[in-house]
Amino acid sequence: MSAFYCKDSALETIKTRFVPVALDGYLRGNTAERAFFKAVGDNNFQYLSASGKPLGGKVEMFNLRNMTRALEEFKSLPEADRKPKVERPEGISEDGRIPSPPPGCMIVIVYTTYLDRDAKGELSRAKVSFADIYNGSSNPVRPAPTNYEMLWITEAEWNAMAPRSAKVGDKLPFPASLQRRILLFHAQDYKSTDRTPTSQIRAGALTLTVVKATSESIELRLDGFAKTGNLLDDYLEAPSKTGQGGHGDGKQGAELRFEGSLHFDLTKKVFTRFDVVALGEAWGEFTNRHRGAGMNGKPRSWPIGIAFELVAGDRPVDRVPPRAACKYRTFDYFGTGAFGAAK
Repeated sequence: MSAFYCKDSALETIKTRFVPVALDGYLRGNTAERAFFKAVGDNNFQYLSASGKPLGGKVEMFNLRNMTRALEEFKSLPEADRKPKVERPEGISEDGRIPSPPPGCMIVIVYTTYLDRDAKGELSRAKVSFADIYNGSSNPVRPAPTNYEMLWITEAEWNAMAPRSAKVGDKLPFPASLQRRILLFHAQDYKSTDRTPTSQIRAGALTLTVVKATSESIELRLDGFAKTGNLLDDYLEAPSKTGQGGHGDGKQGAELRFEGSLHFDLTKKVFTRFDVVALGEAWGEFTNRHRGAGMNGKPRSWPIGIAFELVAGDRPVDRVPPRAACKYRTFDYFGTGAFGAAK
């Protein structure tokens, strides 16, 4: 929070005098939750009493003003506003409710990090990235943060990869639906595409090879590549943008190599490891701004790293759904069709 919206000096007041509540506009929840979100507004800060009464006046994006005024107004409120009796609303529609992982689903966290390359070609986490890309490159964050999204792998998909009996060197099929999902969402700089599917999959394939087999477990090596979005040459030759632009016309693209290790427990009949990394280059107007080139800066590509980690799913944070899996996104998340057929 301090990196994007306020100075560290304000955090102590927030922690000791307020109850911070984050409303996720990307995961809208049930009708009561959506109504509350609509009342407090989109992408901003608002001070409220426990009864929902607004305090302190307008709070602007990136500027926590009126904090003291809100506290003074709160002191003068009647008890009914400061400590209301809260009851569960009647007639709540669960339509569009935040989805839960399907039964038997494997849950994978996908981490994406901007990288720097030194004179020797060695990679490390980028020293800085920039948050306010709509105004060029401003609001530096040091070091560049790791962004994460979720990947759900259905029981049918991981069963299709599960080697019930195999010998070293065997090739195993990689489910088409899972490959499609990984290439669409996790083979690009999705920070700069607002976590939407890439505009296209130009080429890509993921393969599995048995590298070790015992009576207890089988180890697989994952290899692959992806070429998504626009060609780098298309971006390098594109005319300069004349305004803020948008994600759709920023000539975003990426090329990545995938490597990974998957372990399948033959006794428990479950995958115990799904560790995959992808390294490569990403480009586009918004990637350029995140990396500090500014609005309409000189086009170039930037190194990027993506890592996949299997989690147990017993922590609430692990059960946050992939954004595109929410019904209101109208995207066929588990589908197998071409991207052009997906909404």
